Amino acid sequence: MKSHFAAAVILVTFSMEVMAGECYKNSHKVLDARTNGFVVVTDSLEVTSRTKDVIEFSLVTLGPNFHQCQVEGKAVRKEAYFEYVDSLPGEVCRLRISFPDSQAHVLDPDYYPCHKYCGARGNIHLQNDGKTFRRVSGESCES
Repeated sequence: MKSHFAAAVILVTFSMEVMAGECYKNSHKVLDARTNGFVVVTDSLEVTSRTKDVIEFSLVTLGPNFHQCQVEGKAVRKEAYFEYVDSLPGEVCRLRISFPDSQAHVLDPDYYPCHKYCGARGNIHLQNDGKTFRRVSGESCES
């Protein structure tokens, strides 16, 4: 009995600390001004490194006319989520990232300050309820 318990503890500890290369995606429609129609685009969240208390990530979102936002950094565990706080001058960009089930959920609680990571008319648009990303297996976050 003791050997089974010890093996279970080792497996759980390992899976919580090393989960790099996770890719999560969210597809949605945006307006394309060239055609005045809507097209499907895919936002991505890649977790490049993960321990119990810190994740390293790259978040890429696409908005109308394909204006892109990209935030990369480290997020530290706070309660039931990881929180990213940028170190750039000006208003502070914060993101809250959680992992319910086989998904990732990203929330921008302050709405506007993360805009500095975007192109001309881009916006992260993760305020209110945030955005849920589904975990994808066998796919690159870059595709």
